[in-house]
Amino acid sequence: MLVTATLTAPSLWISQFSEFLRRELAPTPGRWQATLRITLACIVCTIPVMAFHLKEPLLVMIGMFMVAKEDVSATLLGTVVAILGATLASGLLLLYFLCALDLTWLRVLSIPVLIGLGLMMIRVVNPSVFGLGIAVVLGFGITFPDSGYPVETLNRVPFYVAWACCPSISINFR
Repeated sequence: MLVTATLTAPSLWISQFSEFLRRELAPTPGRWQATLRITLACIVCTIPVMAFHLKEPLLVMIGMFMVAKEDVSATLLGTVVAILGATLASGLLLLYFLCALDLTWLRVLSIPVLIGLGLMMIRVVNPSVFGLGIAVVLGFGITFPDSGYPVETLNRVPFYVAWACCPSISINFR
């Protein structure tokens, strides 16, 4: 069996990348307003992280970006739905820690299952930000026992995650 492959020149990759950047960074109406809104939201999201010494500052920024939309009504609806999804996922995370923490094989096998469930929820549920809230919280949360958190404090981690997600998501209220 003869397998042939055609390699493209690196200069072609550079020209495709520059064309992509030119197309995506072209000026559009209202771009400066969206940029200013996201920049101010990031600054406002930094305040709870610094004031309350939040344990997971990455979740604060991800929560803010996951509901940032151009349409005001979609942002308000997405904010409420994402808060509900993050709260539900925090409860599921606490239940997960109570049931599967001692069983390493179950913990390892449930990581792709729970992440896949969250990603499926993004595609199935309307609005998709509910599934995104579940996917982000569960995706980050189920890896905490293996990433250096003491086992004795894992019963508080879902509350840290909810506290990190909910205020950051509510930044998008107008």
